[in-house]
Parts: sequence; structure tokens; C-alpha cells
Amino acid sequence: MNIAVTEILQKSELALAKDAYSAICEGWHVDVSPNRSSCKGLHRAYKMRLDHLRSLSGEHAKQLAASVGVFVSNLELHSQAYGYWLTIRGDGVHHFAIFVLSDEQTAIACLRLIGKQDVSDADWEHIWHAKA
Repeated sequence: MNIAVTEILQKSELALAKDAYSAICEGWHVDVSPNRSSCKGLHRAYKMRLDHLRSLSGEHAKQLAASVGVFVSNLELHSQAYGYWLTIRGDGVHHFAIFVLSDEQTAIACLRLIGKQDVSDADWEHIWHAKA
């Protein structure tokens, strides 16, 4: 599967696409999932995640809710399409998850994520629940 990740991110208007592109330029590694996912199938799960994220007060939750909100809207617009998940990882605490439509080679999601295994318990609590 040939996905031009840097070109896709450069063309993207998603809020975090430039950050993800910069991470790749800094040497972060890109993994492409071999499995296609349907936009229709992802919509319900991400709508529920969005509702949950909006109930949290931490800065990470707020930025993720904004990105997931855009993703949910894009999933609705492309409900008959399929796509692939790309993961960009490097030396940061966070990583990026990008969802690219198969046929259009267009990113419809760029999420900055933090894994619980990558931060202390106190930091984990703070990124999800701290008041700004």
C-alpha cells in the first residue's frame, strides 16, 4: 500500500496536520495499519468518545475533543468511504493517529494522543481532569 503521508499532511487543513508533518520531518516513524476501516463503522464509536471527552476538564481532553469533533463530522460526510489508520511515533510523550480515506488519499482525522504507559499516574490524572 502506497500512502504519501507527508504530501497528505501538507495538503490537509486539519488543525494538527502541520505538527504531525513536522514530527515526520524530525524523524518520527510512520506505521500504516494493513486493515481498512469503514467510516460508517467508526462513526458510532467516535461519537461516543466525543461525548465522553467533552465531559472532561483537562487540556488534553479539550484538544482531543476538538480533533475528534472534526473527525466525527468528516465521518458523517464520508459515510460510504473506507480508510486506513496511520500512527506517527517518536521521542515525544504524545503520538499522532491519522485517518486517511483510501480512494481520495485525504486525511479526515489527525489526533494527538498520549498513552497511559507514557506518563506518570499524576500526569495522567492532570491531562484528563485538571482545570485550566
